[in-house]
Amino acid sequence: MISKNLIDAKEVPFSKVKKSFEFENDCETKHGKLVMEVLEATNKNLGKWVEAKIPKEVLLNVLILRHQHGEIEISSSEGSTISEVFQRIVKLGEEYKMKCSGCVKIIDKYKKRITGHLYLSSEKPCDLYGYPKARYRKGSLIFLDGIHRLLAGAYQIKDSKYKPVKCFIAFRD
Repeated sequence: MISKNLIDAKEVPFSKVKKSFEFENDCETKHGKLVMEVLEATNKNLGKWVEAKIPKEVLLNVLILRHQHGEIEISSSEGSTISEVFQRIVKLGEEYKMKCSGCVKIIDKYKKRITGHLYLSSEKPCDLYGYPKARYRKGSLIFLDGIHRLLAGAYQIKDSKYKPVKCFIAFRD
């Protein structure tokens, strides 16, 4: 079962996941519409959801697809773990801060307190966007939404200030 490495895991209906996403996000924006499309396709493909808190070991192994912040690609088309992305950002240092100032501002906000949920999947969630190209790594969850919160969590882990973050995870029986 997916819940073995999670904290306080309980199965929930997709209606709760959807309602939470709508409450936490502006679903009229391009981003909101795109993520809602991914969540609905993921639900159709996998069909089950768990709500839980994610421990640091699991958070650091979450896979994200090819992702670009500003001018900088922080994850390859095959995907990278949050740990790998975090190490890349730290290595880039001031260049990342200058070229991705909007993202840095959001991450800094969440470093203090991570609010809302992460939206994740236990396997390739759907055939939309970059998911078919991602190379799945056994034991990793796959990112659907919440990249700035995931990165803020990595900073909290580095600073020994991490408190497990709430998440919804799609899975198949």
